[in-house]
Amino acid sequence: MLYSSNAEIVQVVYYTKLEMNNPLVKLVLIGLLLMLVVVPFAGVAPLMLILLGFGVCWFFWSLVQAFFTADVEGENDNARVSSAQGE
Repeated sequence: MLYSSNAEIVQVVYYTKLEMNNPLVKLVLIGLLLMLVVVPFAGVAPLMLILLGFGVCWFFWSLVQAFFTADVEGENDNARVSSAQGE
């Protein structure tokens, strides 16, 4: 729908009562502005989910290793202490 003059646009706005005092108009405009900010980042959402999955797996794998493997660092520390005492 094309308008031939600014007067017609003003009449349409007046008849539909699109005033900023209308809470519905404010809500729609705020929603559109938020979408304008958020939408460019929506493309990386699948990548973030993959990274989150790998992070959770890494965390639980570290816990499994800590509980069920030998304490290699403690053994190395004891070896260094005993070799230092022997010298």
